[in-house]
Amino acid sequence: LAEGRRRMRALAAMGATWAVAWLLVADLAPPLVQGRYFAVSSMSWGTGMLLGPAIGGVVLEANAFALWPLAAGGSLLVGVLALGIERALPEGARRTPGRERPG
Repeated sequence: LAEGRRRMRALAAMGATWAVAWLLVADLAPPLVQGRYFAVSSMSWGTGMLLGPAIGGVVLEANAFALWPLAAGGSLLVGVLALGIERALPEGARRTPGRERPG
């Protein structure tokens, strides 16, 4: 989508997208535990930045072509786990709020 377009506008759009995402996270978290939600989010990013290059380096050293299939498999696994966790969520938290439709 960004091919042939101005880079700084794309960067500005990315910043705006993240700002909206942070506001939605704050809106979804119950007020009493918003700090915990933000802490877990920050910790997950930090952990990924720490472990990702280390694990990726080991995998690349062992087999240069194994990294991307392993990353794809890990992504699929996380998706399956998310679907499994859905059953544990309260009914009201399973759907994002939508606009009320008249009539």
